[in-house]
Amino acid sequence: MTNEQLSTRTDGPNDPPTDITSIPFNYRGVAYTVDLDPARAAEFDRSLAPFIAAARRVGGSTRPTPTPSP
Repeated sequence: MTNEQLSTRTDGPNDPPTDITSIPFNYRGVAYTVDLDPARAAEFDRSLAPFIAAARRVGGSTRPTPTPSP
């Protein structure tokens, strides 16, 4: 469903770094990206899970397609 990009963010010079996950997604034909900490990313995934379970996949791949050997 999504491609995730991990980065680190700090809110100020004395704040500890926070791991941030950028999650791109599409909704009603519009592409979005949301930056979430690990707990919020897990909440996002749990919130979408029932909808994804009922949905039909229309593209993308979770596994690379093997290249035929000559």
